[in-house]
Amino acid sequence: MWAEQKRPPCNAPVAVIVWPQAFSHIIRVVQFLHQCIPSSLVPICSSSMRFLPTKRLPLEIYDEVIDWLHDDYAALAACSLTCKAWSYRSQFLLFRKVALHADTWQAFEHVVQCSPHLANFVRVLILSQYCRSSRHKLAYSIILEWLGAIPRVLAVLPGVVKLELCSLLIEGTLRDALARELPLVQELRLNRCTLPGIARLAELVCFFPQLKKFKVGDLFITPPETGAVLPKVVTRPALEVVKFPSRLFWMDRTISTFLHWLIAESLHTQIRKLELILFRYEEAEVVRDILRDIGPALQDLSFSLDPDNRSDTDLLGTPLDLSPCTGLRVLAFSPLRLCRDNPHHIRSFAWVSLLLSQVSSPNLEHVIFRFRAGASNISDLDDFEWDRIDGALSHSRFSKLRRVTFEFCRGKDLVGVVGPYVKNRVPQLNAKGILLVAHRLREV
Repeated sequence: MWAEQKRPPCNAPVAVIVWPQAFSHIIRVVQFLHQCIPSSLVPICSSSMRFLPTKRLPLEIYDEVIDWLHDDYAALAACSLTCKAWSYRSQFLLFRKVALHADTWQAFEHVVQCSPHLANFVRVLILSQYCRSSRHKLAYSIILEWLGAIPRVLAVLPGVVKLELCSLLIEGTLRDALARELPLVQELRLNRCTLPGIARLAELVCFFPQLKKFKVGDLFITPPETGAVLPKVVTRPALEVVKFPSRLFWMDRTISTFLHWLIAESLHTQIRKLELILFRYEEAEVVRDILRDIGPALQDLSFSLDPDNRSDTDLLGTPLDLSPCTGLRVLAFSPLRLCRDNPHHIRSFAWVSLLLSQVSSPNLEHVIFRFRAGASNISDLDDFEWDRIDGALSHSRFSKLRRVTFEFCRGKDLVGVVGPYVKNRVPQLNAKGILLVAHRLREV
């Protein structure tokens, strides 16, 4: 990442810094080539002359060795200054992923102005409004300067295929720049961004005709602009991955409108991986229609129920139907909230075993249960229908099942006890050797 790259001092000698594994790999390659090169290719030298090999190694060999240093930026910087044969691959790995923050973009722009060819190496671009160091707060004038410079920066990055926008208000000049530049983007991520209305979110999808992956984290939707309508798709992207893994909306608080738009424009037919959290009954109805249309083509599904109105149990009688998904390979229930004393969490997990009983995919290989266990204890797990889960996943129709994972995030009281507890509650899965229990105190 550009903001985190550490170059050697200017007065430091140019040296090649390689890992021991890479060095030994070089030795093996050289020995192999010396054995394979015909003797007719070896130059004939007089006895008074020192033997100097004239045959160079293929560039592919150099590239393979340099790839071992893909995350060692100091070594890559040294390699890029060693020789011409090493510079291209080294510079590509150095600038392949660039993160531009409000306090670092000027350094990157200066480098690109001095060496314009480096901009062609950028494949992954992260744009963030915040300072790279969260301990510093930037002046508003600096942020405005950064926002004004984004269109200029995007114009010189023609090869970006993955774009991540963090903590940005997507409107005005930024919106116009996204509409004009970066035609090759295949993956778009939004995290903590703000958009004026659902129509602007749908519009982002239309900006990138080659878009395949659309992932949204925390997203704030402000009241829509006057006259804003959902766009008609001209160049239809082939969406394969759609993720809405967290609570998204602030004003327009439902994803039903966006999902209806996907169906109306037939953008959902090629989805292979879908991740959603459903907050309302109408959202579950839309997802049911999407699953029915996709059918066996869907391979990876992750979802959870998290109703806004916890006194309303509509979602517990969800209209979801997983029976059309006969091509599923991975099924995840995430997140499953424990902590029964918290009134904002669902206290019943009956919907999990209900939906699991609908799954009939003979290709199912991995089932994941992700629990958020903050402030919970081991007794909170008693509400989970362990016997039904154990029986359903041990059925002969899941003959290709290779792994059943129970992941627990947070919950200090579960340390050391949750593993034995789960193994005792699902004895059939444990006996088959496909059970995995993981616990971490911090959420990834």
